Amino acid sequence: MRHWFEGTSPFPGVALVVFVLGCGFLLADLLSPSTLQWTGQAVRGTERVGIVYYSFRGQEYTLDDPASAHVTSRTVYVDPSNPSNAMLDNTLNRAVDIATVGGSYVLSALLVAVGFARRGRRRRKRRLGTRDSRGTFGEGIDPDTVARLLARQRQGGKAHRGHPTGADPTPPR
Repeated sequence: MRHWFEGTSPFPGVALVVFVLGCGFLLADLLSPSTLQWTGQAVRGTERVGIVYYSFRGQEYTLDDPASAHVTSRTVYVDPSNPSNAMLDNTLNRAVDIATVGGSYVLSALLVAVGFARRGRRRRKRRLGTRDSRGTFGEGIDPDTVARLLARQRQGGKAHRGHPTGADPTPPR
């Protein structure tokens, strides 16, 4: 399996870390009380003076709303096996759940895709023999540089690289 990811740089490793982090977020979400927003049954409730009244299967229930905004109608998520266990809809909480869990899985998939894209681009460049203007690390010395060094060597090595006159800048001893 390791050969599948050969040449993709560290992207799959980072993607694995982000994926495991996403699994941790998912587990934390499943163990939290806010899971009721995803697994519970939505019913309509009516709020009066900080108390939300809702009914489920013909039974009336109440739920405190400590952050009452005096909204007349609220969505309540009810646990079907225990209707007195309920939770008010919280859009911000849902958005954070989606961003942390879903975002980490999307990010890990993108990291793997970027790694494969880089590997494909490198293979294509190697196959076509093209090089960018910077050269590519690990492909040897640039042919122009080799030709220049060979020409200098044939001339007796008098031209010194980096000095404007071509002379060796080190003082004689």
